[in-house]
This record gives sequence, C-alpha cells and structure tokens, in this order.
Amino acid sequence: MGAFKAEGIPLTEFSDSAPSVPAPYQLANVVAYEIATDRQVASLTVVTPVSTEMHCDNCHASGKQPGGSQPRTELNILAYHDNEEGTHPLNSRPVLCANCHSSNALGKPGVSGVPSLSKAMHARHTGVAPDTLDGC
Repeated sequence: MGAFKAEGIPLTEFSDSAPSVPAPYQLANVVAYEIATDRQVASLTVVTPVSTEMHCDNCHASGKQPGGSQPRTELNILAYHDNEEGTHPLNSRPVLCANCHSSNALGKPGVSGVPSLSKAMHARHTGVAPDTLDGC
C-alpha cells in the first residue's frame, strides 16, 4: 500500500456541535479513498491537539498597548506587524502567515530570510510576555 497525506486541514479547539465549548484534544477521522474506484483504502482516527492557550488579547486587544485601535485583536496584530516590519498584511486579507513565515505543519517554505512563525513570535515576545498561561 502506498502513502497519502492531507495538508491544510483547518483545526480549532471548538467542535461544530458545541462551538462555544473548548475541546483542546479533538478527534479526527481521516479516510483515504482510491480516486479511480472511490474505494476506501485506509482510515485512521487521530487526536489533533489544538488549543487557544495563547492569549494575544491580553496585550493586543483594542485600546491596549501595544494593541491598537483596530476593533479585533487579530487586526491589531496585523497593524502592529505592518508598523514594525514595513509590510501590508492588514490590507491584504485573508492572511496566511505561512506565506512568508515557514511552517512545517503546513509544509510551506516561507520566504528566504524570514524566520519561521514560531521563531519570530518567540524572538519578538522574549522578555515582554510572561512565560505563563497569562502571557503565552
């Protein structure tokens, strides 16, 4: 039997059946079908660890500094990125950070010379955000 892969599957810690109840260890049923015959060739149930432990809104919510005046946290982060890096993702939405910052999870190489998102986030926040659940 050959191998298969699935890329870019969107995951959150909220299920469709209970969209306001956090469930940081979702189960995913992955099923592979043969294209020519539509025959199921493999299936697997896996745990997909996802969470929203990072609380970017602690610092980047509207009106907080270095937050900003945007109405939502994620827009303030984009505005801050634009200001600090001379980029324009706020005006180029939707934004996939992995288009510039490499991502092993998404198999995206990023842009040469631009650090991975994890490396960039950790470098930017070292000594600024506490290394606790209150910070990150």
